[in-house]
Amino acid sequence: MTRHRHLVEWVKNLLGALELPKPSPERIRTHITIVERETILPVKIVLIAFLAKELTQTKWLAEPTTMLDVTIEFILSLFWAYLGFTAILTIPLLFSHKIPVKVLQYIVFSICLADAVFVSALALMTGGYDSALFWVLVGLVIRNAITLPYLIPQITANGVVIALYLIMGWLDIEITTSTAEMYDEITQRALGLFLPDTIADTLLLRVVILSLTAVCGLLLKALVEKQRITTEEAREFAARQAELKTASTIGGKIAHRIKNPLATINNCAFILERKLSNQNELLHYVHLIREEVARADRVITDLIGYAKLAEGSVKKLRIDEEIRSAIETVFNPPDAYKLTIQVEIQPDLPSIVLLKEHMSDILTNLLSNARDASPENGIIKITARMLNSDTLEISVKDQGPGIPPDKMEQIFEPYYTTKPHGSGLGLAIVKSTVELYGGQVTVENHPEGGTVFTVRLPIKVVH
Repeated sequence: MTRHRHLVEWVKNLLGALELPKPSPERIRTHITIVERETILPVKIVLIAFLAKELTQTKWLAEPTTMLDVTIEFILSLFWAYLGFTAILTIPLLFSHKIPVKVLQYIVFSICLADAVFVSALALMTGGYDSALFWVLVGLVIRNAITLPYLIPQITANGVVIALYLIMGWLDIEITTSTAEMYDEITQRALGLFLPDTIADTLLLRVVILSLTAVCGLLLKALVEKQRITTEEAREFAARQAELKTASTIGGKIAHRIKNPLATINNCAFILERKLSNQNELLHYVHLIREEVARADRVITDLIGYAKLAEGSVKKLRIDEEIRSAIETVFNPPDAYKLTIQVEIQPDLPSIVLLKEHMSDILTNLLSNARDASPENGIIKITARMLNSDTLEISVKDQGPGIPPDKMEQIFEPYYTTKPHGSGLGLAIVKSTVELYGGQVTVENHPEGGTVFTVRLPIKVVH
């Protein structure tokens, strides 16, 4: 029992290692169009036309008298059925740009199975288990590895090819044996109606060839796809890193240029403060100038620090881990907040490439805002999902009082806050960080009460 469990685990781990990220629907559509419609279909049309001509011009027996005759008649009927089936499935293939991708995948899988059945039948007519068409079956296994994007359909299709070859070999042996029984030994030898001693070895060898081809196809496709994904991820890393470096350089230069005039203003205000020490009314305004200069200086210092932060390295981040980390940071200790946190994360969310500190800033500021706005025993709900194939959507909903419609545009402005001790920079940081990555952040009042902040980030999903 333990061995069986270990074997099952081993198979699961092997399949997991071979399983690749799901390709995007458009990538699947393009792949099917290039391989099936533009490459394989023209070749099939020529071959089917040739076979139709040969089969219709060949004189077959009018009445089947042996198992071989019955088999030939069945294969002829199978050919016309295959021709009709292929013609029906070819029509949607010609309009692949209009057909849903899932339907296209079923069509291609059905075509792969139909081709395997027909080629096996032809092999039975042209030498049986030792037919040269065996190598066409090997080609079909390779074609399955190229055409079918998912692991299970590919394994199924290749398993069908191997099973069909075994069935064809068994039928060949049965036909040869039953036909040979009709003749004496001399006639059997003259007609070649005998089974060689090496038949078992030949069948086994060819089954091994088909199996190894199927396994090699799986492994090679996995290696090629993983290499392609690694290359595209490296390109995405480099692009994001370059964007951040440019933004940090520009931001740092601007901040330094603003900081110098502020220092001059502050020095002048300090001199005025000393000169006007006896003029209380004017001194009040000088104090005001110095306070605002100090405030602006702190913001610029933060901006310089943020610019330096952006010089860090981008990473591939798991959204679920980042959300849970932000929740632990904002609601620490959990017992201090009488709030319920609901998390809904779409399964199998792809990773996102950006600076870890930036992702943390976005999530912690949104959650902090929701925490401060929520009433006691309120519910905060955070959701993460793919809005489409290349956009990640994160939303945070609270049960607070909401935001007055006339204040909606102001909440993302620096220093705007409705909290007694708020800095007014949290949501401004969220907006600037999201826009740094080409995304957007929106806010709306929920019909049932509370506020919903939604962040949409472009995400390069490598397919």
